[in-house]
Amino acid sequence: MLRHRHEFPPEGELPALEGATAWLNTTPLTAAGLRGHVVLVSFGTYTCINWIRSLPYVRAWADKYRGHELAVVGVQTPEFDFEGDLDNVARAMKEMDVRYPMAVDNDFAVWRAFDNRYWPRPVFRRRPRPDPAPSLRRGRVRGIRDGPPDAVARGWC
Repeated sequence: MLRHRHEFPPEGELPALEGATAWLNTTPLTAAGLRGHVVLVSFGTYTCINWIRSLPYVRAWADKYRGHELAVVGVQTPEFDFEGDLDNVARAMKEMDVRYPMAVDNDFAVWRAFDNRYWPRPVFRRRPRPDPAPSLRRGRVRGIRDGPPDAVARGWC
């Protein structure tokens, strides 16, 4: 149960990313293209001290779990006009060693799609759980990628 109307459920379809005005470190990503992954969408703006403080952790997750079905996507949504300048954002991402995909969201389209209200804000979204009914065997779900039993049971693998 959601405690607040702006809380985002951890399962289900990922909202649209297509409203980004530019992308850094990648070609444009789509929600459909990320289907099947656990996705961390990290909202921020590069001059926000709290976003800067969270960056080492998000960067470490992106590096550690690259290739393990975790997709980290940054969304830079400007608070001030100069933060919307693509050259400024690109320079800051390079200086801050941000290597994961970064959506530049100058029109707040991605922000609105996620019903966001603040930054920094990490949003985890896992893939929908498969329907286990046709593949139950001795109490285990078959046909899902092997992983730790607790992760499989939660639908993370």
